[in-house]
Formats: sequence, structure tokens, C-alpha cells
Amino acid sequence: MRQLSASQADDLYELVSERQGRSLIITSNRAPSDRYPLFPNPVVAESSLDRLINASHQVIMNGPS
Repeated sequence: MRQLSASQADDLYELVSERQGRSLIITSNRAPSDRYPLFPNPVVAESSLDRLINASHQVIMNGPS
């Protein structure tokens, strides 16, 4: 992932907030702690990632692709 613009971060926050409590699949090759610097606003980063991480089921796959 590249660093998000302010409008992209707000759009992602809206999407995550709207889908809270319902199904949403997100894939990434980064740890959650590595995603904070991608957001220009630390409050939006914390809110978005908090909603994603606290209600998630994480499947971690190690090994060759």
C-alpha cells in the first residue's frame, strides 16, 4: 500500500465504519502496526484500524506464495 491522501483515508474510514458488524475482507502483506504511517491523520488511522482489528479474524499465511 502507498500512503493515502486525506480523501482516500476518509473514504476508507467511511467504508470500514459502514461495514462494521458485517462481512468485509481485506488482504494485506503488512502487519497492522505498519499501516499507521500510511494515513495522513493519526486520528483517522487509529479509528479505522481499531474498527478493523478489534472485530477481525486474522488468517496469517507464512511460506512461499
